[in-house]
Amino acid sequence: MKTTVLSLVMVLVLFVAMSQAALIYDNPAGGTIYAWNWADGPITHSVEEVDLGDGNLVIRHTGTVNNNTGAAANTRYGSKWDITVSGNTSADPADYTISFYLRNVSGKWDPIPLSLAVLTKEDPDQGFGYAVQQIAQADGWVRVEFNLADSTGNWWEGNAWDLTNPNWSLEVGMPWPGLSVPAGESWTQVWEMDNLKIIMGSDIEPHDPVAWPDNGDGTVGTLISQAEAEVTLGWMAGGDPNTAREYPVNPDTVGYYIYLSLGGEDAPNLYLLDYVEQVYAEDPYETDPYNEYGPILLGQSTTYYWQIEQAMDDGTGNPYDAGDPNNITGPVWSFTTIGATPRILSGPEHTVADFDGNASFSVTTGA
Repeated sequence: MKTTVLSLVMVLVLFVAMSQAALIYDNPAGGTIYAWNWADGPITHSVEEVDLGDGNLVIRHTGTVNNNTGAAANTRYGSKWDITVSGNTSADPADYTISFYLRNVSGKWDPIPLSLAVLTKEDPDQGFGYAVQQIAQADGWVRVEFNLADSTGNWWEGNAWDLTNPNWSLEVGMPWPGLSVPAGESWTQVWEMDNLKIIMGSDIEPHDPVAWPDNGDGTVGTLISQAEAEVTLGWMAGGDPNTAREYPVNPDTVGYYIYLSLGGEDAPNLYLLDYVEQVYAEDPYETDPYNEYGPILLGQSTTYYWQIEQAMDDGTGNPYDAGDPNNITGPVWSFTTIGATPRILSGPEHTVADFDGNASFSVTTGA
């Protein structure tokens, strides 16, 4: 059964931009919020907006478990937000990115599985769910980001998108069948959600890769020897998702982790190569979003894969560690280095061919 607990009427305004990602909603969660309990086990659930003391509002889910029966039972709970968007003209789910933070605050369920379903078609609600995230209490706040095109989980009322519909619903909570409540046990489980962002656009992550110099033949790099080539990598920083200011670089960016493969089309695994800091201008609107790294000494005539992870501020001015889910990771790119061309150092000026046109001679080559 779903019971209305809190009604916060919010309107999400969607700004469409051709080259700049547009933030269509920012913290707090907002919307018309319903709490739902759906389980066999005994639980009373509430959802509320809570001020953590610094003006930051989070959505807090509190489940009071009281299983005074003689048998264990599964239970789960979550919330549903009805939101209104405008200007959402794209019907392509790949144009939409959703991000948010989750925290498992307290309770005996540790970790707790949580997932998000995005519903864009009404009567009945239809949409798709996102893969389950296991949130442990020791993890603190965990950032989750996904593209709607990657949302493939079944929704029980039907699977269909109507992304131009102004009425969307977001359901976040524990997937079926929930978690077990042991017989005779009672406790309070608390988890929170914060900083919901819905973005239309594609340049919130590192983009527009370059590997240079470009030789115009499908290869890059400068040949240093018969075995090695030098390559410089470049990329554009993910932009500011806040369309109210639209800095050219996301102001929470501290630097970039650079990943590179070992070389070869059959060796796509990426390894951390280095870290570089983002350089800011005094005026954030003058910060250059273009970054580069190199030159790097690589093998000649070899395919390499690479990736940029935009390292975000961990709240202390330092970057999150490489691989942290709070960072913004770009796509995997590739390039092929220049191949060596032998240079003839010496050889015969003339040679004599036999009656059939065959001849033999030798030359000396160098780099």
